[in-house]
Amino acid sequence: MYCKNCGNEINDKAVFCEVCGQKMESKQTKKEAVKEGIIHKCPECGQVLGSMESHCPACGYEIRGVKNTDSIIGFVEKLERITNKGIRIEIILNFSVPNAKEDLIEFMITATSNIMNEKDKDIFDAWLIKIEQCYQKAEIVIKNEEDFEIIKNLYEKASIQAEKSNQKRKEAEIKKKKEETQPFISNIAICAGWILSLIILSILSAINVDNVGFNAAQIIMIIDLVAGAVFVPNQTKC
Repeated sequence: MYCKNCGNEINDKAVFCEVCGQKMESKQTKKEAVKEGIIHKCPECGQVLGSMESHCPACGYEIRGVKNTDSIIGFVEKLERITNKGIRIEIILNFSVPNAKEDLIEFMITATSNIMNEKDKDIFDAWLIKIEQCYQKAEIVIKNEEDFEIIKNLYEKASIQAEKSNQKRKEAEIKKKKEETQPFISNIAICAGWILSLIILSILSAINVDNVGFNAAQIIMIIDLVAGAVFVPNQTKC
């Protein structure tokens, strides 16, 4: 029996606690131990398993994650049903990367196959984050096993795809900026040509151009033709 006030163990027949002097009630409360959580044991030998263990440390039994495999299937099915971009990203980012070897491989295959055909930048980046997490966990769990090479190869393939996608995005941004600025530059060039024509016309008006065999109107026509030949094709192309 234990004292309710200080927790000291006391004799069943004691009237007062020897430590704090608390009077004992007729009915004493026994100290209870509450166990929480789930203890994972090896199904082969019963050894208690730690987190992220793919094999039993005692007998070497391979731990297989049937429940995790089911969760990956449910994860994929849920993504197939969802069309909202924000929700899809949230589902991808919140999915817990599994610990068992076959589940790590299964998830890496799923993630890398999705990233190859993904054109949306935000969803692509979400998949890339999970691929990185899966690779890091595989380094902890199965780095010394032959199957780690499968995950490593998939990871490297995804990394190459990410570099290609980033390069395409940069090229697209440069092209977009060029297309946005090109019409502006062409318009400035055309306006400059017309202004130049007016300036030359003013100069020619102040001098006698008949001596060289051209009049002002003819010279302006020549300037217009040159300006049109140089600037108008650029504007048409844009």
